[in-house]
Amino acid sequence: MPLKAQDLQTFEAYKKAIRAAASQIKDNTPFCLYSDVEIPDASKKAHTLRPFLVVGSPANAITPMLKDLHGGKKLSCSGFCSMESGKISLEAKSGSVNYGLFKSQATIFKDLLGKEILIPAPGGDAADPKGAAAAVDNLKTPFGPFSYFSADKATNGTVMRSLEAAVDNIAGAQDDVKSMNAAYQEAMNLAKKLPPVNEIMKQVKKSDRITSDEARSAKMAYALFAEIKSKASDLQEDAADAAESLQTAMKDVDAHNLEEQGRKLRKQIEEEKKTIDTVVKIFTTAAKIGTDLLTIEDGLGAVDLISTLVETVGSAYSQIKTAGLEQQAEEAEEQAHKLEMDVAEGHLREAKKSVAKIIARQGDAMGRLTTARSLAKAAGRAPMKGFDKTTKGPFKFEDLQAVADRMAEARDLAKDAVDECHKAFDSAGALMGILASGKWKVPKPDENKKIVQQMKDEAVKLGKQAGDIYKDANQRIPVWQKLYADAQETMAGANT
Repeated sequence: MPLKAQDLQTFEAYKKAIRAAASQIKDNTPFCLYSDVEIPDASKKAHTLRPFLVVGSPANAITPMLKDLHGGKKLSCSGFCSMESGKISLEAKSGSVNYGLFKSQATIFKDLLGKEILIPAPGGDAADPKGAAAAVDNLKTPFGPFSYFSADKATNGTVMRSLEAAVDNIAGAQDDVKSMNAAYQEAMNLAKKLPPVNEIMKQVKKSDRITSDEARSAKMAYALFAEIKSKASDLQEDAADAAESLQTAMKDVDAHNLEEQGRKLRKQIEEEKKTIDTVVKIFTTAAKIGTDLLTIEDGLGAVDLISTLVETVGSAYSQIKTAGLEQQAEEAEEQAHKLEMDVAEGHLREAKKSVAKIIARQGDAMGRLTTARSLAKAAGRAPMKGFDKTTKGPFKFEDLQAVADRMAEARDLAKDAVDECHKAFDSAGALMGILASGKWKVPKPDENKKIVQQMKDEAVKLGKQAGDIYKDANQRIPVWQKLYADAQETMAGANT
């Protein structure tokens, strides 16, 4: 079963698709292997798969699907796979398979695929186990082969995991730094082509009236986002207050010797609390969306969020209306008064006030949301696109956006590289300690120490390069973002 683009949008989708593909492996089923890929799960938590394996699809189909995902994404191997003794056998046609990674993560890949990967015997291959008898094995590293005694299985299992992790982290860092340098250089080259700031401002002042009007609409939409966040938070707080008041009232009712009328009130409060709990969850989601709105820098990106927020707040209104929440609150307070439950009556009165606030504020919030959605739809990036299309001159908003985007890509790759370098240095350091202690007997201890030291040095060198780029990018990106915002502001003020 070939993977589709949607199968790589979340970790859950990938896991379901890759397991289904693995269940249909036959002779000469294509596979491809990448250095590492990050896939977010449904809650936006990133899962790093190193290596990233795809069965059932060739590399030329998968590589384009990885463009929006993070990670090295370097194609390390491709070929055909088949089933052998109930396990997945990989036959490389280009590149090579690092079986050490599959061996150290056997449980993870079995959970992903539903089947084990067939690991070749040391020194041989999956079909020829004769190499298992070899006295010395070697692990390929960027600085030469690292040799160890194959018979020392007790120590090898633990120590080799540190070595394999260090080798893999170094390779990942090297890939990240290479891509980082390319993105950084492209950003700097693009930046050199931008006109001076004063020329940019002169040009944006020449915007035509339609473009300026659109820019003003966009500006109004952005101004509403902060208000919407506040409104969503107020609704969440009111709903939480109502829920707390009802819970306290319920405890007071339970403290009385309940007769029929008391039990009826208890059930009434319970139904009201159930509705309010649903409303609390809805407004909590609304407040989260409202917070996300503040991170959106253009109306176009906000349209979907605004639409979702309208639906979310609207669904709370539907719950309140269907349940008759306002009437419920009124009746519960009156019933507590009749039963002379003074404490419960007081808490139910507070709950009624909170419900009234929700209903009043909800109408106001819906009005602002509707306005913001209209403005966002009308504006989006339309003013900037309209300016680029209609205004003559060397400056284009899309050029400035491209500079910032490429530098942001370099910054993200730099962060990934620094993380890889830290891991490589730590793994190599732990390995050096074991070698220095003499507890692990290896055929060529001095050569192995030299290799591990070179790995530590490489991690430090790459980490410094990546750290310098990360720092530089973090200083440059806000400057370009401010220039973009200032140019947009100036465009909004034209023709007034």
